[in-house]
Amino acid sequence: MGFSTTFDGLTARSIFDAQMFVKSRLPADDRTNCCGKLAADYVLRNHSLFVFGHVGLTIGAAYGSRLAASRWTKRRIGQAIDYRVIVVGSMLPDLIDKPLGLWIAPDLVDGSLRSIGHTLIFAIALLIAGAAFWRAERGAGVALFAASSAGHVVLDLTWRTESILLWPFLGWEFGAKYPSPSQWASQHLFDALRFFTDYPELAGFLVIVAFSTRVVYTKNVRRFLLRGIMT
Repeated sequence: MGFSTTFDGLTARSIFDAQMFVKSRLPADDRTNCCGKLAADYVLRNHSLFVFGHVGLTIGAAYGSRLAASRWTKRRIGQAIDYRVIVVGSMLPDLIDKPLGLWIAPDLVDGSLRSIGHTLIFAIALLIAGAAFWRAERGAGVALFAASSAGHVVLDLTWRTESILLWPFLGWEFGAKYPSPSQWASQHLFDALRFFTDYPELAGFLVIVAFSTRVVYTKNVRRFLLRGIMT
């Protein structure tokens, strides 16, 4: 998700820009507390979990590529796609970064909920591993996993936060501080209950519903659970 706000006609494209702008207009004694509150408020309002969007849109992309293929390729792709791998891969950056920033090592990642798993270097490393496994004909699972994880970085519009995307090339810090775990959990519970107001979330949710309905309707529940395949 992107960030843009305006102060006195000047547009801040990042939380750092916003903090610096506000800080420059405050007395010295008020700067630290105000900027900290600004950071927490920005994160609470602009960083939704985006679970339905990540999972649903990634499944939709995989299934759409299958439908768009020729008859011969269509069968081959259908046999190669393990949608369980896609589901986990589509959430991998969050599965890594959220625990790191909230509980495991918040000091290591500057308290950021988008850190190592959202970096370009992490995505490229996974894609290289996936390509190596693909070329070695050891199955498409690793390649699908890597592509799904990279898709997460794209859907998060991570390129708008260069300190995260290009870490560690621009420095070792990830940027904005995040709120406490209790604040983060309560706000995201609230966001989850109103996901239908966010178009990508709603689209992903509808894809998940359609996909699940097809699995049940075609009586492929057991096959999907055991092998991740949908006909």
